[in-house]
Amino acid sequence: MFWALRLSGAGAHGTPPIPYVDPGILMSSTAPPSEMPAYLAAAVEAFQSGDLDACFAVLRQARAAEPGNVKIVNNLGVFSGQAGRVDDAIGYFREAAALDPGSYEAWYNLGLLLRDKSQLPDARAALERAVAVRPDSDLAMTALAFVCISLKDRDAARALLEKAVERDPETPERWANLGNLLSEMRDFAPARDALERALRLAPHHMQARYNLATLDYKVGDVETASQAFDAIVAENDDEEAFPSLQRRYFPHISNAAFDGAALRAMGEAISAKMQRPSRPLFAPRPRGEKLRVGFLSADFRRHSCAYFLKPLFENFERAHYEFHCFADFSEHKPDEISAWFERMAMSWCVTTEMQTSEIAAAVAERGIDVLVELGGYSGGSLIPVCAFKPAPAIVEWLGFPGSTGVPEIGYRFGDAIADPPGDDAAHFSEKIVRLDGPFLCYSLPPEAPEVAPAPVSIVGAPTFGSFNNPHKIRPPVAAAWTRIVTSVPNAKLLIKAPLTGEPKAGARLRKMFADAGMPADRLILADGERSTAAYLASYARVDVALDPFPYNGTTTTCESLWMGVPVVTFAGNRHSARVGASLLRHIGLDALVAADIDDYVAKAIELARDPARLVEYRKTLRTRFAASPVMDGVGWTRRFEAAIEDVYRDAMGRTA
Repeated sequence: MFWALRLSGAGAHGTPPIPYVDPGILMSSTAPPSEMPAYLAAAVEAFQSGDLDACFAVLRQARAAEPGNVKIVNNLGVFSGQAGRVDDAIGYFREAAALDPGSYEAWYNLGLLLRDKSQLPDARAALERAVAVRPDSDLAMTALAFVCISLKDRDAARALLEKAVERDPETPERWANLGNLLSEMRDFAPARDALERALRLAPHHMQARYNLATLDYKVGDVETASQAFDAIVAENDDEEAFPSLQRRYFPHISNAAFDGAALRAMGEAISAKMQRPSRPLFAPRPRGEKLRVGFLSADFRRHSCAYFLKPLFENFERAHYEFHCFADFSEHKPDEISAWFERMAMSWCVTTEMQTSEIAAAVAERGIDVLVELGGYSGGSLIPVCAFKPAPAIVEWLGFPGSTGVPEIGYRFGDAIADPPGDDAAHFSEKIVRLDGPFLCYSLPPEAPEVAPAPVSIVGAPTFGSFNNPHKIRPPVAAAWTRIVTSVPNAKLLIKAPLTGEPKAGARLRKMFADAGMPADRLILADGERSTAAYLASYARVDVALDPFPYNGTTTTCESLWMGVPVVTFAGNRHSARVGASLLRHIGLDALVAADIDDYVAKAIELARDPARLVEYRKTLRTRFAASPVMDGVGWTRRFEAAIEDVYRDAMGRTA
């Protein structure tokens, strides 16, 4: 996400930049320069000439002469902050606040410095005091809002940002920030209104344009989002365009017009904008007794990627490997799943408040032999760290269904079905390392309920379903699903996912299916539950799951099968369109994998017309899935370890 009022030096890696307006060295004095106290004029002259010792000597002499003068103490804090003596500055501002609890300058500056030190609860308390002292301070109010966002207290931040736009409705940054926050809070209608208000005030406001395009993508309006991201990239050739360059990749994954080669080219264009050092950051070292494997991710939490990471962390050979985690929590709070990964890892580095170069240095300092990047260009991604080459071997795996285009990422883990030989060079900048078996391993959520009876056995007509995100459902998908549903008497289609209840998302889906010929009474839209247990229980409403294309489901496919619901898919022309085929074939469900769209439609219709087969799947799928390589945690981990060894040997051979 972009946050408006972004100034240089504001915010660390992954955190919303705070509007850090330098208070200046005269923050505590209301006197104009010509009427400056003698001590302050002397301090300014010494500071500007670079004689810091003389500057602070003057200030300390002034404080000794007037020990209770809060302005002098505040100025000591301001000069210390300007000189980079942050701890000293914090001490002086604390002293000033103790001398005069009504000193706005002391509380405000203290809050900013504590924020920069990542002492967020204390920063919040200081900024709350600043706002209490001066309720009309827009700077303190906005800084406090961003600290609340960093602390994930979005309700408090919302109240502050709403107050800011109420006080000054003519400033576009205020509307842009409010719209961004409301979008993160999933309050999409007012989020759209706020962003559009910002753009009415400033039609070329890039942060508002970016955030509105991101919102359009979230609700499934892929076409509008793609056009907006492309326009931003075309108009800007600086670092501010990088988020749009990165974000525009995802809409094209669900676009059948973009093949693997086109996606690779898009990744390479993003990679070209990344900062790189003059030479790789890692220092070659002899292999130790244990191979050090690092994992770089924003998803060490309750997230679908965690379900595929868990078997690996449960089963790896601790006698031969060390697992080190580099975890980012910029967009989400750590939770009990985060705590589990922290316990399982040899080391745990939270990167939220670190710059990209600092994260890369932390990887190199730990002597990581193989770094596994798990997010690609997805939200919260740490992929720019890889451009610093902090480890001799860097692998892309799990969280991103395309090529990164980053030359420092030398390898990608796949399998022979999702990534068949022949397309490697055209589709990927990375070398494909095919695991012997599926490229991932699934662990079920503990909240999963028991399998429910097939609904067709109760209501007499089948229900097709998709629990995938709306942005994967585009007109060709709607056309195929409409052919399927309308070919089966009384059948219905349930689309259940986050955002389907959002007005624009719902209207878009209804129009798309109406244009494809779907009767309105055959389409059911339902928003996703927040509870995992309730979400999984919703599969009780579905007889046959339909895999979207060319961007297949992964977690949704596994969840569906675990809940006894068969999934119909077909193998497309690139990785994102073959994940369903890989999962189903490795589970032994080849009969559910079609050759093309027509075969996909035919297989889904044939299955829905056979209630006995649906009931049988309901009884047997969970057992078949549990016995498959996709859930064989021990065997799969051994294969993953073998692949890690291959990658390490290859990388060391190249650097020798």
